[in-house]
Amino acid sequence: KEPWLLGHSNVSHEIEKEVEIWQAGIRPDARLKVLMKTYADGFSTADTDIVAQNGRIKIKLPAFSAYILKAES
Repeated sequence: KEPWLLGHSNVSHEIEKEVEIWQAGIRPDARLKVLMKTYADGFSTADTDIVAQNGRIKIKLPAFSAYILKAES
């Protein structure tokens, strides 16, 4: 089974997070599929990928938002 990650922000401004995905058992060069992004006023299921570099990903989280990510095999 592929690991899942959840990133969230409960602050009133945009933040950028760097996440060490290897700690979740995800390959250092993995491609992660964004399954859903939520915002203070809605959500998106647009087909988006994030590619890890050196076991890390960077994501920008708008105010009061969340990302649901799934590592692809």
